Amino acid sequence: MYFQQWIRDKVVTEGNIITPPRGPRLDSLQVGRALAAEYVLLFHAPWVLSQHLGIKLENRFLSAGHSGVDFFFVLSGFIMFLVHWRDIGRPDRLQRFAFNRFIRIYPVFWVVFAVFVLGQVLIGQLDPQLRGSLSFVQALLLLPFQGMPPLTVAWTLSHELLFYLLLGLCIYLGRGGLIILALWWMCCAAAFLTFPDGTQVMSFPASFLLSPYNLLFAFGMLAAWIYPKLGQGGAVALFVVGLAGFVATIFGDAVLPFGARTVAFGLASAAIVAGIARIEHAGNIRFPKWLVFLGDASYSTYLAHTVALLIGAIVLKKSGIMLNPWLVFALFVVLGTVGGIVLHLVVERPLLAFLRRRRAVVRNA
Repeated sequence: MYFQQWIRDKVVTEGNIITPPRGPRLDSLQVGRALAAEYVLLFHAPWVLSQHLGIKLENRFLSAGHSGVDFFFVLSGFIMFLVHWRDIGRPDRLQRFAFNRFIRIYPVFWVVFAVFVLGQVLIGQLDPQLRGSLSFVQALLLLPFQGMPPLTVAWTLSHELLFYLLLGLCIYLGRGGLIILALWWMCCAAAFLTFPDGTQVMSFPASFLLSPYNLLFAFGMLAAWIYPKLGQGGAVALFVVGLAGFVATIFGDAVLPFGARTVAFGLASAAIVAGIARIEHAGNIRFPKWLVFLGDASYSTYLAHTVALLIGAIVLKKSGIMLNPWLVFALFVVLGTVGGIVLHLVVERPLLAFLRRRRAVVRNA
């Protein structure tokens, strides 16, 4: 009953942190974002070291770090359900939804993208996809590419924006939008069952529109619907089962088909998120402030870490210094994390505050 009253009183958000008017703030969501961003960083660091410094690091846990993206998508669905399900069928709330989604995704991305392009120009290695005006605009607007975009991490944001677009339809159309959203997920599920090895065998753009990654948003929304109904014993059991499933999928990552692996990571992530959110909501767990802060900086970390890693690789290569491979790896993980924190403190946080103030001034003018 508490959850229903919470929703009736309106969920209050601060950035991406969910804050009920009464009861504990769900810091677990921010901690989940922090861990997911760091796991993706752990995945990319060995690749950069291999490609640019010839350092080979083999580790099953690191090679499954791409699953941090799966966790991100589930978290996104979870948060969007909590924050916006009351907006469905309320066209008057679409403008605010669109504005908030726009400023959370684009401005910081454009800053990182500009640095990325400038760096490529300076070293004389501009990505061929950026040499055409149409593809440059495509990359700038985060429209999906056939294959990887120039700034690799941007592919996930294309899926996020597709989800936001359909959620926006739900806000504007109400039941009609929900039908469209449900049909989309049904088509994605049918594609997954038809092509268990992954929609890569499908032609673009169907491979993007029907990707099993899109199902992860549904898993997150389902987790948000389930979590307030859990008892404490059920929450702990669900969390343990989800964590065990996630670890098991890590060990099976190399042999599982793409679609099956994605769905397995997504279901495990949904169980983890629902379980830990309910445990925290009951006041049975607290998280250190530094870990919550890393969650606040997680988007910046996700965007900036590859650029930071590439800069580090160039500097280390030119220096000619030889270090232990695992020491280099540790230093690069710190570098990627610090790069994200700096971007968050210097660019993301003040930029978001400025844009929100400007919107308030315009609305009050």
